[in-house]
Amino acid sequence: MTVSRTQLLLIAVIATVLAIFLASAGLYFRTAQLLAKLSTTEGQQELKKNEADKIVKSLAKVTYLPAEEPSIATILEPRSLATKSAFYKDVQKGDKLIVYQHAKKVFIFRPTQNLVVNVGPLITGDEK
Repeated sequence: MTVSRTQLLLIAVIATVLAIFLASAGLYFRTAQLLAKLSTTEGQQELKKNEADKIVKSLAKVTYLPAEEPSIATILEPRSLATKSAFYKDVQKGDKLIVYQHAKKVFIFRPTQNLVVNVGPLITGDEK
């Protein structure tokens, strides 16, 4: 029994459509699970922790870091910060402000370029 060229083409098309369907279904269910997880407080905290760990790990590759858990914020309005202090003059939207309270150190890190933009002492209102 020989298979014609048309039959081979039909089999290839069916296999391709089936593969695309299975990949789409898998992506849909994975996305649905992720959204369900993120709709909980625990899921959001886990996502935030994972992002913070990733940022600290990247920063640790280019500089020494204190042995403590930092506070991390994303810079959203760089112009506003640059007018308040020269420390922020080179910041860009999306840069990360990483604060180590006990070590009294502050880093500005640009994850997109794996670049330390600035490092300085933590100055609080308590200090004179």
